[in-house]
Amino acid sequence: VNKAKMMVGVTIVLLLLVFSIALLNSCCVGLNVLVVGGSGRVGGSTVRWLKTLSDREQNPISITVGGRRSESYQAALRNNVIPSEGVDFVSLDIDGDESALKQTLEQWKNSRSPSDDD
Repeated sequence: VNKAKMMVGVTIVLLLLVFSIALLNSCCVGLNVLVVGGSGRVGGSTVRWLKTLSDREQNPISITVGGRRSESYQAALRNNVIPSEGVDFVSLDIDGDESALKQTLEQWKNSRSPSDDD
């Protein structure tokens, strides 16, 4: 079961990487990326890669780590698993209530949308 979950996670990360390369290379300025599980080993690598690519291409993107616990995010920051600058956190429970997850994702999306005043 753990190997199956890991393979699904690796597959998702690889798809995200391919998708992000295509988006960043097509000059999508202001891209907002949510990396679910970004405090872990694979997710943290994804966050670091996105941040490095964004900086190298001088194409700023907003990166948010989604996870169950803020403590894991803080530990990832302390242990340099993820960059200490330019990365935010949003609390997500993907195993919990589906409507609560949808509401959290909608709030995250709306917080990243440009305001009408801009």
